[in-house]
Amino acid sequence: MGIDFKGQVCVMIHCGSRGLGHQVATDALVAMEKAMKRDQIQTNDRQLACALIHSEE
Repeated sequence: MGIDFKGQVCVMIHCGSRGLGHQVATDALVAMEKAMKRDQIQTNDRQLACALIHSEE
Protein backbone atom coordinates (compact mmCIF):
# COMPACT_ATOMS: atom_id res chain seq x y z
CA MET A 1 0.00 0.00 0.00
CA GLY A 2 2.95 2.34 -0.33
CA ILE A 3 4.09 2.11 3.29
CA ASP A 4 7.86 1.85 2.98
CA PHE A 5 9.35 2.77 6.34
CA LYS A 6 8.56 3.02 10.04
CA GLY A 7 6.98 6.33 11.01
CA GLN A 8 5.81 7.08 7.48
CA VAL A 9 2.51 8.93 7.27
CA CYS A 10 0.07 8.01 4.50
CA VAL A 11 -3.10 9.93 3.71
CA MET A 12 -6.05 8.50 1.83
CA ILE A 13 -9.05 10.54 0.76
CA HIS A 14 -12.28 8.64 0.20
CA CYS A 15 -14.38 10.33 -2.47
CA GLY A 16 -17.68 8.68 -1.68
CA SER A 17 -21.10 10.14 -2.42
CA ARG A 18 -21.09 12.62 0.47
CA GLY A 19 -19.14 15.77 1.26
CA LEU A 20 -15.86 15.82 -0.67
CA GLY A 21 -16.99 13.18 -3.16
CA HIS A 22 -20.14 15.13 -3.94
CA GLN A 23 -18.13 18.32 -4.44
CA VAL A 24 -15.61 16.56 -6.72
CA ALA A 25 -18.46 15.10 -8.80
CA THR A 26 -20.28 18.45 -8.99
CA ASP A 27 -17.13 20.27 -10.11
CA ALA A 28 -16.43 17.60 -12.75
CA LEU A 29 -20.00 17.79 -14.07
CA VAL A 30 -19.78 21.57 -14.41
CA ALA A 31 -16.52 21.25 -16.38
CA MET A 32 -17.99 18.53 -18.61
CA GLU A 33 -21.16 20.54 -19.24
CA LYS A 34 -19.05 23.49 -20.42
CA ALA A 35 -17.09 21.18 -22.73
CA MET A 36 -20.31 19.63 -24.05
CA LYS A 37 -21.77 23.04 -24.83
CA ARG A 38 -18.55 24.15 -26.53
CA ASP A 39 -18.31 20.94 -28.62
CA GLN A 40 -22.08 20.69 -29.24
CA ILE A 41 -22.46 17.30 -27.50
CA GLN A 42 -25.93 16.36 -26.21
CA THR A 43 -27.06 13.66 -23.75
CA ASN A 44 -30.41 12.78 -22.21
CA ASP A 45 -29.05 12.75 -18.65
CA ARG A 46 -26.83 15.31 -16.89
CA GLN A 47 -24.88 12.50 -15.20
CA LEU A 48 -23.76 11.25 -18.63
CA ALA A 49 -21.81 14.47 -19.15
CA CYS A 50 -18.66 13.92 -21.18
CA ALA A 51 -15.92 15.55 -23.24
CA LEU A 52 -14.07 14.65 -26.40
CA ILE A 53 -11.16 12.25 -25.79
CA HIS A 54 -8.49 14.83 -26.72
CA SER A 55 -10.06 17.79 -24.89
CA GLU A 56 -8.27 19.53 -22.02
CA GLU A 57 -10.98 18.42 -19.60
